[in-house]
Amino acid sequence: MKTNTSEVKNSIENEKSGAQVVHTSTVHHFPTALATEQSKAERAAKSSVEYWKCIVAPRIIRGKPTAELYVRLREAGRDLSVPLSTANKAIGAHKARDLWLNVRAKG
Repeated sequence: MKTNTSEVKNSIENEKSGAQVVHTSTVHHFPTALATEQSKAERAAKSSVEYWKCIVAPRIIRGKPTAELYVRLREAGRDLSVPLSTANKAIGAHKARDLWLNVRAKG
Protein backbone atom coordinates (compact mmCIF):
# COMPACT_ATOMS: atom_id res chain seq x y z
CA MET A 1 0.00 0.00 0.00
CA LYS A 2 1.38 3.41 -0.96
CA THR A 3 1.21 6.29 1.46
CA ASN A 4 0.97 9.83 0.35
CA THR A 5 3.92 11.95 1.53
CA SER A 6 1.60 14.70 2.72
CA GLU A 7 -0.19 12.20 4.98
CA VAL A 8 3.12 11.17 6.54
CA LYS A 9 4.16 14.78 7.06
CA ASN A 10 0.82 15.66 8.67
CA SER A 11 1.05 12.79 11.11
CA ILE A 12 4.54 13.92 12.21
CA GLU A 13 3.40 17.51 12.64
CA ASN A 14 0.40 16.40 14.69
CA GLU A 15 2.72 14.75 17.22
CA LYS A 16 4.37 18.08 18.02
CA SER A 17 2.79 20.67 20.22
CA GLY A 18 2.42 24.24 19.02
CA ALA A 19 5.35 25.43 21.14
CA GLN A 20 7.71 22.88 19.63
CA VAL A 21 6.77 23.89 16.10
CA VAL A 22 7.45 27.53 16.90
CA HIS A 23 10.84 26.83 18.49
CA THR A 24 12.11 24.82 15.54
CA SER A 25 12.30 27.96 13.39
CA THR A 26 15.58 29.42 12.19
CA VAL A 27 17.80 30.91 14.90
CA HIS A 28 19.26 34.31 14.11
CA HIS A 29 22.73 34.93 15.50
CA PHE A 30 24.20 38.26 16.47
CA PRO A 31 26.75 39.76 14.09
CA THR A 32 30.28 38.73 14.94
CA ALA A 33 31.25 42.33 15.67
CA LEU A 34 28.83 42.43 18.60
CA ALA A 35 30.00 39.10 19.99
CA THR A 36 33.67 40.03 20.32
CA GLU A 37 35.29 40.63 23.70
CA GLN A 38 36.42 44.09 22.63
CA SER A 39 32.88 45.38 22.15
CA LYS A 40 31.86 43.96 25.53
CA ALA A 41 34.76 45.75 27.20
CA GLU A 42 33.72 49.11 25.70
CA ARG A 43 30.32 49.10 27.43
CA ALA A 44 30.12 51.21 30.56
CA ALA A 45 29.22 49.59 33.86
CA LYS A 46 26.05 50.60 35.69
CA SER A 47 28.20 51.98 38.48
CA SER A 48 29.85 54.50 36.11
CA VAL A 49 28.50 57.93 35.24
CA GLU A 50 29.00 57.26 31.51
CA TYR A 51 26.28 54.59 31.59
CA TRP A 52 23.78 56.94 33.20
CA LYS A 53 24.46 59.76 30.71
CA CYS A 54 22.74 57.61 28.09
CA ILE A 55 19.86 56.64 30.41
CA VAL A 56 18.70 60.00 31.80
CA ALA A 57 16.21 61.79 29.55
CA PRO A 58 13.33 64.26 29.74
CA ARG A 59 9.85 62.77 30.13
CA ILE A 60 7.32 63.24 27.37
CA ILE A 61 4.10 64.56 28.89
CA ARG A 62 1.18 65.30 26.58
CA GLY A 63 3.51 65.14 23.59
CA LYS A 64 6.04 67.67 24.89
CA PRO A 65 9.40 66.92 26.59
CA THR A 66 9.83 68.31 30.08
CA ALA A 67 12.62 70.73 30.98
CA GLU A 68 14.09 68.53 33.71
CA LEU A 69 15.63 65.09 33.31
CA TYR A 70 14.19 61.85 34.68
CA VAL A 71 15.59 58.38 35.26
CA ARG A 72 13.53 55.21 35.16
CA LEU A 73 14.55 52.63 37.76
CA ARG A 74 13.36 49.03 37.95
CA GLU A 75 14.15 47.00 41.05
CA ALA A 76 12.48 43.97 42.65
CA GLY A 77 9.47 44.09 40.35
CA ARG A 78 8.84 47.81 40.88
CA ASP A 79 9.16 50.46 38.19
CA LEU A 80 9.54 54.16 39.01
CA SER A 81 10.34 57.30 37.07
CA VAL A 82 12.29 59.70 39.30
CA PRO A 83 12.81 63.43 38.57
CA LEU A 84 16.44 64.53 38.88
CA SER A 85 15.67 68.28 39.33
CA THR A 86 18.20 69.32 36.68
CA ALA A 87 18.44 69.80 32.94
CA ASN A 88 22.20 69.12 32.84
CA LYS A 89 22.98 65.55 31.70
CA ALA A 90 26.28 65.33 33.60
CA ILE A 91 24.71 66.35 36.92
CA GLY A 92 21.67 64.19 36.21
CA ALA A 93 23.90 61.19 35.48
CA HIS A 94 25.69 61.63 38.84
CA LYS A 95 22.37 61.89 40.69
CA ALA A 96 20.95 58.86 38.85
CA ARG A 97 24.02 56.75 39.63
CA ASP A 98 23.95 57.74 43.31
CA LEU A 99 20.23 56.98 43.48
CA TRP A 100 20.73 53.58 41.82
CA LEU A 101 23.55 52.71 44.22
CA ASN A 102 21.33 53.63 47.20
CA VAL A 103 18.47 51.52 45.87
CA ARG A 104 20.81 48.56 45.34
CA ALA A 105 22.29 48.91 48.85
CA LYS A 106 19.13 49.62 50.84
CA GLY A 107 16.44 48.06 48.68
